[in-house]
Amino acid sequence: MKNLVDKLTGKDKLLEEVTHLRSRLDKANYENAIIASKLNKVSDDFAAARKTIEKMQQINSEMVTKYKSLEQEFYRRDSDFKKLQKEYSDLSDSHGELSNQLTATKNNYKALQQKHLKIESEHSYYKSRFGEILEIQIPQSDNPVAKTDWDSSFFEIAEKIKGNPFNENQVEAIRYGMEKHLQIIAGAGSGKTETICAKVAYLIQMKNVNPNRICMMTFTRKAKEEMEGRVNLFLGVENSKVNVSTFHGTFMSLFNQLKRQNPAYSSIGIQNGNADEGEFEYKRELRKLINKYRLFKFDKENEKTIFDRISFWINMGFSVDQMTDYIEKHFDSVIDDKEDIPVSVRFNMMINELNQVRKDNEIVVYDDFLINLYDALLQYPEAREFVQNRYDYIFIDEFQDINPLQMETVKLICPPTSASKLIIVGDDDQSIYAFRGSDPSYIKDLPKVYTSHEIRLMRNYRSKRKIVDAGNWVISENKHDRIPKSMDAFHKDDGEAIIVGCPDTKEEAHWILSRSQEIGKLEPFVLEGKVDPINYTKSTVLYRSRRQLQSMFQALDVKGVPYVIEKMDDVMGIFSIQDFNNAFGMWQELMASRGNKLQLWRSILTNALGHHFVSKHAIEQWYQTLDIATLSDVIREACALVIEKSKTKDTLPLKQYLTHLINLKQEKPVNMKEVAEQFLAFPRVKDNVTDEEKEWILKELEKYSTWNDLLGFHERMKRRKDEMKENLEKYHDKKYNALYFLTIHGSKGLAFENVFVIGCNDGGLPSKYAEELKDVDVQSCREKAEPPTTMEEERRLMYVAVTRAKQKLYVTFPKTIQDKPCGRSRFLKELNLPIIDSDKVSPVHVIAAH
Repeated sequence: MKNLVDKLTGKDKLLEEVTHLRSRLDKANYENAIIASKLNKVSDDFAAARKTIEKMQQINSEMVTKYKSLEQEFYRRDSDFKKLQKEYSDLSDSHGELSNQLTATKNNYKALQQKHLKIESEHSYYKSRFGEILEIQIPQSDNPVAKTDWDSSFFEIAEKIKGNPFNENQVEAIRYGMEKHLQIIAGAGSGKTETICAKVAYLIQMKNVNPNRICMMTFTRKAKEEMEGRVNLFLGVENSKVNVSTFHGTFMSLFNQLKRQNPAYSSIGIQNGNADEGEFEYKRELRKLINKYRLFKFDKENEKTIFDRISFWINMGFSVDQMTDYIEKHFDSVIDDKEDIPVSVRFNMMINELNQVRKDNEIVVYDDFLINLYDALLQYPEAREFVQNRYDYIFIDEFQDINPLQMETVKLICPPTSASKLIIVGDDDQSIYAFRGSDPSYIKDLPKVYTSHEIRLMRNYRSKRKIVDAGNWVISENKHDRIPKSMDAFHKDDGEAIIVGCPDTKEEAHWILSRSQEIGKLEPFVLEGKVDPINYTKSTVLYRSRRQLQSMFQALDVKGVPYVIEKMDDVMGIFSIQDFNNAFGMWQELMASRGNKLQLWRSILTNALGHHFVSKHAIEQWYQTLDIATLSDVIREACALVIEKSKTKDTLPLKQYLTHLINLKQEKPVNMKEVAEQFLAFPRVKDNVTDEEKEWILKELEKYSTWNDLLGFHERMKRRKDEMKENLEKYHDKKYNALYFLTIHGSKGLAFENVFVIGCNDGGLPSKYAEELKDVDVQSCREKAEPPTTMEEERRLMYVAVTRAKQKLYVTFPKTIQDKPCGRSRFLKELNLPIIDSDKVSPVHVIAAH
């Protein structure tokens, strides 16, 4: 009922609504509580945020301060960056070039790595065979003598005379106390002569050595005079009393002293004659005996004369019995001259008779001075005792040039155990006289014989850096055939050193003359107030052999360049070609003689038949049986003799040659070029005369085709030779303006401002006969008196040529000879110099005075 009343009155709805509102109020109170809680948390967060803000404001203030500081640093660094940016811009311009250089360097590095491996292998081999290579440190001190040194005054005076200080190695050599024998290895341009001459002065002035107890030996009169002059200069006297002489002079002096001690020595060997005159008499007697003992074939075997063989054997220290044994070993079975007695036996008889004739007639040659002293010291103990006590100090210059006989004699004069001391100076890299018995092993192996102290002079004061470097490069290729070493250039400026390729020998000659004229214009030649605008004395041309001068002589004539040449025979042009000159001399004799008898033709016939390999014995027998009325018959019989006695069957050149000469003698017109062509076709002449020489002869005879023209040409060449001797003397006295020509062999020991080394094609330098030393039986060659031409010695020859130059070096070669390509010298690559074509070489520029 109640529920109904509530329902009717609406109370139940109100109650539901109240309940609903209460529920909503509770929910609102709950949410309010949550909001209040959140509000409290927000309030706490706000308080915390305020604190954070306050902290951030503090940090911000600090950051602003730091920012301002960083901003200042930024502006400073920005300025630096802009500077660096500019530098980078500048550097970037050369980046491409540097990049290319880097690539080249990498390639070089790879090549050097390979070379290094090769060198390591070679060094390992060398070390296993010869021991460790000695590294030479070249001191750089300007003056190693301190003013407080005991001997400082000596060096101060010597340096004033010399003009500059001695270097540390030179001072060491001068001061060395001679506790041992002294070996001075002195490279090219190292001042060796001044050093040993100063050492002589030091011994006399500082060590009180009697100058008469000092001996100095060298090889040439010129070197002897130079040493003598420098010793006197350092000592401040006109005659120092030091015994300075050549080997021959020293040995002769010692032998004469022995004879004064004991007249019994006068019976030794061959004495008392004049050696300057004796050589002519010696050769004349030798020719007679060659004919007597019929040694014609042996006299021409391998183009070596008996005179040459005997001289070589003597300098090798061989006795007559040894010579005879070697001939028996090497020639008796080779030379077939139809004689019953062997060559060796006839040679033995000949040389014994020759020596007896020479002794009876006092025909002395220079070799006798060596032999007489050697024999006396070998045979007589009292002679050795006297000579070994004669000197306290024995200086030997250019020791690399010593031969076996000289070496053995030196060991008798100054034995390894002697109280006397040897001072030897030289350079194995400059040993270039094997043809006369010299051997670089003597200087290399000296410590094996003598207990010695070694000092090296390795600073080159002569040449500019590029020249020194070229020398080092080429000689280093001799590898195991030398004392390992390298020269250091005192002059640090480069100089000029290039290889010049020319189209042919004619262009080579013209380029050299043009270049020498360019150089000569830089400093005119002045003599007694007269000025020549081109100074030819500033240039020197070095050559290997006369054959290289053919085109040069022609160019000299065309350009009208004045010149002098040291080897007088080389100035005779085609008349310096031996076979042609001999034939020309016989033509002269024929044309100068009267009548037309057979006897007048004897020398011409002998010469012509000999050139067809008919023996002199066969020719002599032919003359004895010859009974012919006319010269035409003689020609026919001569041709028959050639066919019978030689392998030659083509006698047409002989027939035409003799026919031309008969016509010439009868004053008929004869073309001398045709005469020469027939002569040059003879078998032996073809072997002796090169193609270049043949072309030279025939080209000249195109101009001088008649006998009178040729005779006139010869007379002009003779006058030129006579004038050359006079001009050469004036040149050396600095009174003649001319281009100087000199063989490389003759240039050793000398120095020149500007050097041309000509003809550096294969077969020119090195010689076409050159062989590798390892491929040569050296002992056999010595026994045969046929010293080999080795590639190693040819390389030393190139080294000598290169190191003569002071300022400029030009190594030239032709690309063709007689219109045919020719091989290039292997030394061109080894010099490590740039190769430039002759038409692309830049002009010579003026260089500062030096």
